[in-house]
Amino acid sequence: MEKKFTKGEWVMYKHAKSCVCADGGRIVANCGAYFNNIDYENVQTENDANARLIAQSPNLLDSLEKLMLSVKAHPDYISGSDGDEWHDLISLSQEVINKAL
Repeated sequence: MEKKFTKGEWVMYKHAKSCVCADGGRIVANCGAYFNNIDYENVQTENDANARLIAQSPNLLDSLEKLMLSVKAHPDYISGSDGDEWHDLISLSQEVINKAL
């Protein structure tokens, strides 16, 4: 399946009370907003966490795909001697990847 997300390294920037993930300066996702009469410190903490997660999503996807390949190559997975545990986890992981892409 072709990956349709923004290519390149993603980084997190903080700017004007908003957290932004950018690729080469281009905005990919704005994780924040301007707030009035809201506990800014708590909102900003959540925005920062969301921005870090979004910025790392390409790396998370790559790691999950490599982990799945590794599990699929394991003799217990191939022989089925692991029961359904690993097969179920691989299926769940593939579902999550399909939803993300």
